[in-house]
Amino acid sequence: MQGISYDLPQKKKDPNTKAPYQRVPYLALQWSLTLREKMNADDYNFNSRDEYAAALAEAATVMVDLASDEKVGKTDLPATAMGQFSEVDSKALETMLTSKKSEWYFATEYRIEKKKKSTPKKLLEEQEKAKQASTESSNKEKEKTNGTKEDDK
Repeated sequence: MQGISYDLPQKKKDPNTKAPYQRVPYLALQWSLTLREKMNADDYNFNSRDEYAAALAEAATVMVDLASDEKVGKTDLPATAMGQFSEVDSKALETMLTSKKSEWYFATEYRIEKKKKSTPKKLLEEQEKAKQASTESSNKEKEKTNGTKEDDK
């Protein structure tokens, strides 16, 4: 989420001293500890790119919505001293989630391919058949609805 909802603290200046904030070891880990307290990862399927993207968007929002004086992770440092942005950089988030050249895209592609290879072929075929049946059922329902609307005219 670096560059989206926080950045390296030393890139920001303390408004009181006008000096850059100190470097924080394991900065991303500290932020992740706070996110674990504020979010429930079980609400998301990280094998689905869309749900994974939704989780990242929520994480970014949680991070910028923290009170600026709230302690982050196991540090005694407030969110502002941990590089917190005042708002989500939605352009950077969108670029990360939509660019096929982003590290996130490559990581999710790898995860999806690895999942496909580790899932038995028969199970994958059953899932595909169920998906097709659901789509066909949905299309038939739409046709019925459209036919009813035309009959009402």
